[in-house]
Amino acid sequence: ASVVLVFVTMKYKDSANCRREASYAQDLKKPIIPIIIEDEYRPDGSWGWLGLIIAGKMYYNLAATNPSREDTLQELMKAPEMAGAPRMGNISKA
Repeated sequence: ASVVLVFVTMKYKDSANCRREASYAQDLKKPIIPIIIEDEYRPDGSWGWLGLIIAGKMYYNLAATNPSREDTLQELMKAPEMAGAPRMGNISKA
């Protein structure tokens, strides 16, 4: 992978497999982009291992309650880390 998207949820944080995957990406020095998809996330240090991996990184809030979610998605697609990522075509509003 040229970039790793981490979809930040409580289930992701609690998953041993997700922890291994994110840690491996970090060990390989792959760009990691955190994507918030649950409103419960707070960057307050209570997220343990996941908080350590995503600390200081630009994150994108794509939670359903984010009124500017479409704009945030467009910002994500323009992120410098995404430059080398394969494209699946245009993204349309769902």
